[in-house]
Amino acid sequence: MREFSDFIEDMGLIDLQMENATFTWYKGDNHEVASRIDRILFSKEWEESFNDLKVIPLQRIISDHVPLALQGGTWNKNKRYFKFENWWLDTEGFTDRVKDWWNKLNFGGRPDYVLACKMISLKNKLKEWSREVQGNLGIQRKKLLEKLADFDFVVTTRPLSEEESTRKEGTINIDQLEVEGEITQDTNKIEKEVIDFYQRLYTETSQWRPTSNIPNCPVISSEEKEILQRNFEEDEVLRCLKLCAMDKAPGPDGFTMDFYIKCWEIVKHDIMKAFQNFHEQEVLERSFNATFIALIPKKKGSTELRDFIYKIFSKVLTERLKGVMEKLVDSHQMAFIKGRQIMDAVLVANEAVGSRMKWKKAGILCKLDIEKAYDHVN
Repeated sequence: MREFSDFIEDMGLIDLQMENATFTWYKGDNHEVASRIDRILFSKEWEESFNDLKVIPLQRIISDHVPLALQGGTWNKNKRYFKFENWWLDTEGFTDRVKDWWNKLNFGGRPDYVLACKMISLKNKLKEWSREVQGNLGIQRKKLLEKLADFDFVVTTRPLSEEESTRKEGTINIDQLEVEGEITQDTNKIEKEVIDFYQRLYTETSQWRPTSNIPNCPVISSEEKEILQRNFEEDEVLRCLKLCAMDKAPGPDGFTMDFYIKCWEIVKHDIMKAFQNFHEQEVLERSFNATFIALIPKKKGSTELRDFIYKIFSKVLTERLKGVMEKLVDSHQMAFIKGRQIMDAVLVANEAVGSRMKWKKAGILCKLDIEKAYDHVN
């Protein structure tokens, strides 16, 4: 521990103290042993780039370590979005309630537009039901975490009684961005720059296409083409749904895959009509392709967006493409194909360089890195 303290001092790091907590790790049912193992360290230069820094201990639930959150800056919090809770599916009469709401919803327009409107209305119904009938889940969760926090505070001063032990068992934001050559912290300017950046990224400005004549290029057969372009069937859509993670939300609508499966008999008619319209008209309601973008810096000091890193429809199309991808993609492509590993490319490159060095032969090794290659492919 002395060496670790010396390291912090030698590197000039700042060990910010936690708010309203002393320890971050506990051992034993009554926390007979406690220690501050977990820390957040940063340099003085990093501290100067942010303001109002605080280390906030979060409520631990399963782990014996306390999660820590580093808060700072003045970024405005966004409104919390709707999130379907899978435990709602286990409440008495839930599917009957959803069926009653769903069948009373009437909208006009394209099938995909009707489906989108129904999902939005159902979301509002669920919000109201959760708040008035089931009780506000956020309040219940907050109260439970407060009780757990009380227990953790007690064990720092004395062991928990048997009754207390039984009862106890019972985000990164961008603060600044380069806009038109200048660094800004104006949230309105940052939001506009993010929107403009992705509109430029996914808008094609050139109409020119390169011509190519690749001999022996693999192509799909007439039968495979018919399979890819066939009508969507209910069994196919349901099978693809079951391949997804049950508790994974498909997008900002907040509904999990488990909801679509458990309530399939209720919503399948509208979903299949939307699929049929998509197959015939080749259009899809814009809101279906909405998503959240998390901008995560890839390197230190990132201030440019290029430095930052629809589920049912895409899943069905992906499963169809899997049947021909192995045939179309050359064996030299070692990533993004099932059964192939990107690390194979590293091994091949290592062997190629090693053989050149062993036999002392001159050569050139060329590494191409295409910026956002998959975003630009048409």
